[in-house]
Amino acid sequence: MSFSAAKRDTVLKLAMLLAALHCLSGTLAAAPIVPVVLYGSYGGSCGFACPGAFTFSTAEIDTVVTTPVTQEVDTWSLQLRAGMQGGPLLFDQTYTVPFLDPQVQAGITQAAGLLTAAGAVAFVGPTLLSSSRVLQSSQSATEVTGRQTTQTYVGAQVFVGPQLLFTGGLGVCQSYSLDAGNYASLGGCSGMTPYSDPACFSGFYPSVGLQRVMTVQCGTQLSVAIGVDLFDVMTLSLVTISQTITTTNIYTNTLLYEIEGIPPGSPVPEPGSTPLVLCGLACLSVAARARTRAIRSNTRGPSSTPRRH
Repeated sequence: MSFSAAKRDTVLKLAMLLAALHCLSGTLAAAPIVPVVLYGSYGGSCGFACPGAFTFSTAEIDTVVTTPVTQEVDTWSLQLRAGMQGGPLLFDQTYTVPFLDPQVQAGITQAAGLLTAAGAVAFVGPTLLSSSRVLQSSQSATEVTGRQTTQTYVGAQVFVGPQLLFTGGLGVCQSYSLDAGNYASLGGCSGMTPYSDPACFSGFYPSVGLQRVMTVQCGTQLSVAIGVDLFDVMTLSLVTISQTITTTNIYTNTLLYEIEGIPPGSPVPEPGSTPLVLCGLACLSVAARARTRAIRSNTRGPSSTPRRH
């Protein structure tokens, strides 16, 4: 037994109306209706329910918009050491903070005090002897910042048993296509549970007296029994998800500073070559300006102002 074409059209319209009312109630997405066990008939008699039943299905297609963010985190291993010129170290301390941190500055003061107590009359430094910056690790974290439903399609379809189909909450799908009535054919859905449980097949048994077979739900796959017309109402939501992926690069900075104490009677080290060059350039500049002023003074000639006697 099956419905006539006119009767199917009427029921299909009713199914779409029920879907619209269900969507307006706001409960479809939160608690989709799971199909129940249905009964059909091989032929003349109707079982517990006449052939023809409704199921409601939901699915989602996600479009993910990703914003990448990169940030850097520096860790420190700063060694500060101090000693008299040509002598042993009097101070050697490692810090986990940068050079300008108060802890390091306090260490410099402490080292200078030790050098003074040891007889230093002058200091050289702190001098940076070596430095390196090495990438130690990289970590990524994903944060969803927004979720918006951009389009919703509601359609209905008639399925005539016997056949297998997926209904109910089908989860997030990878692809879809719509027929003329906006019923979605889906692919790659996370909520499509394969029809694999042996207990499901126990539903395929004829009752000797009534010749009934059962329509069995197993996960989200439904077996539509012989003689059953199933009307499935599908709601497909197109969703845009905004997310930020933050990559954090962690670097380790390794630095070595040294302070040298100058004992009495020892010459203070000469300044480095760079300061000498800069000093020489400054002297040349001053000399060039003085020479220019002298040339300008000689080219002016005698003054035209008469002298007073």
